[in-house]
Amino acid sequence: MVFMSFIMSAVQGSIVSGTYFLLTINLVISSVVGLVVAWWYRSGDLSADKIWFIFLVCLVIIFQCITTNIYVFHSPETKPTVPPGPTPHHNHTKPHFELITGMEGLLDNRNMADNG
Repeated sequence: MVFMSFIMSAVQGSIVSGTYFLLTINLVISSVVGLVVAWWYRSGDLSADKIWFIFLVCLVIIFQCITTNIYVFHSPETKPTVPPGPTPHHNHTKPHFELITGMEGLLDNRNMADNG
């Protein structure tokens, strides 16, 4: 997992932006810390009751790999560009006005039927 995250962030660093190289360097440094702690444990410099510390370091490195992969594959949302000038609007009053004026004859005939 660390190796794959390392490769992906290095490739993104060479293609997209140099800031991805910071993730690559951070993964390398964290992996070196994990290897040194494991070496201390195997050589006996770190006591056997400190195995929880090795698990904690491994958990932190795994979390770091997951967040690196999320950051590498995150595509920023593109905001739509707003055209310069006033915002376009639609005038809907004309169709309603034509509908009302077209009903004048219908209303007159209805009134005549009620009165007659």
